[in-house]
Amino acid sequence: MNKKLVYSLAVIAIFGLGVAGYVSAGQQMPMYERFAQRFNLDEGEVEDFFSEVGQERFQFMQEKQEERLDSWVEQGSITEEQKELVLAKKEEMREKNEALRDLDPEQRKDEMQALRQEMREWAEENDLNMRFFGDRTMGFHKGPRGGSRDCLNNPSE
Repeated sequence: MNKKLVYSLAVIAIFGLGVAGYVSAGQQMPMYERFAQRFNLDEGEVEDFFSEVGQERFQFMQEKQEERLDSWVEQGSITEEQKELVLAKKEEMREKNEALRDLDPEQRKDEMQALRQEMREWAEENDLNMRFFGDRTMGFHKGPRGGSRDCLNNPSE
């Protein structure tokens, strides 16, 4: 067997075991804390920076979502009313997701499944395709895992 392959597999195995041990030991430290400790930086400043970057990313994604919905309205795939319904529902679901952060993983998983079911039912009631919400369980965003990403540009699929 190729030495590089053996070394690569060993590094992956060691890293995997380290992460598994770290997580199972219940010592999950927020990324900003680890980053601050690693590079000897002020944790508060690093946390503020991560928060700022997260807000910028969120704003960017919101703008892209609105642009995509606008193009679907222009194409006649959805109505302006449906677009507004989608935006309102996404905000409602974001708030519900925020409330799940403090639950233990098993409870969070169960609640997320209930939220997905709620979304499916809501979308069906409003004659909307779940792809508007990025529902991967409904075949959205296959990308490199196989299939195309045309659903981003053609919501009627």
